[in-house]
Amino acid sequence: MNPLVNRIVERLLLPPGLLLLLLLGSLWLWRRQQRRPNLPSPRIVTLLLLLGLVFSFGLSLPITSKWLVRQLENQEENRPLRREELLRTKAQAIVILSSGRYAGAPDYDDRDTLATGGLARARYGARVHRITGLPILVSGGRVFPRDDGPEAALMKRVLEEEFQVPVRWSEEESRNTLENARFSARILRAEGITRILLVTHAMHIPRSLLAFRGTGMDVIPAPTLFQTDADNAGILDWIPNAGALATSNSAGHELLGNLWYRWLQQLTGEIATNSTQ
Repeated sequence: MNPLVNRIVERLLLPPGLLLLLLLGSLWLWRRQQRRPNLPSPRIVTLLLLLGLVFSFGLSLPITSKWLVRQLENQEENRPLRREELLRTKAQAIVILSSGRYAGAPDYDDRDTLATGGLARARYGARVHRITGLPILVSGGRVFPRDDGPEAALMKRVLEEEFQVPVRWSEEESRNTLENARFSARILRAEGITRILLVTHAMHIPRSLLAFRGTGMDVIPAPTLFQTDADNAGILDWIPNAGALATSNSAGHELLGNLWYRWLQQLTGEIATNSTQ
């Protein structure tokens, strides 16, 4: 699917897009009801409005966003790797996935550089490299044609110039996680590499494992940026805020992505080699 279409569908299925759709649907039904009193029932309009409000309110609660994050991060393989564990992995390379760009950054001479998420991944990837000495592959292309250069090139520049860490391979064609996996696996297999440490957000680990293992690669997750909050904030967990809504949105993106990838896997058996979604 075209990345632009993919983003539009995603934003309409997740808040606040879904709330807007429900509100517009309610307005459309209400106007039809005014013109044709027998269609539709006012109760349907009220139900849609209530559904949208309850849905948005619920996802704005910290208690909800924490629960959604736990569904992704509280998995057996999705845990921090200690130094001694990194040294015992027998991996052959480190793969770091890109995560957006800070476009036209005025504080970086108006050049594109890594967004916050990508910077966090690069930082942790640099740490993993220093501990293991393994070569690095960075993965990420242009999501949209207007983007100024591939995201992998931005990450390579940051790793080499700011972290003084060498990058051996730069995969610059991919537009999404499935393509990250397919194109990275192609580069690594040409080098005889089949066992990797995969660096990405902890919430992104379940979906990226599905994609990379779908190529037949032997993948050891190396997650960073855990968001699971073990602390009980008490009454504050039940008060809606924008931060909780944003976290719910990110978690919802990953959960929907997981469902989509699993469906593709059942349909084709090889999601990373048979899809560009």
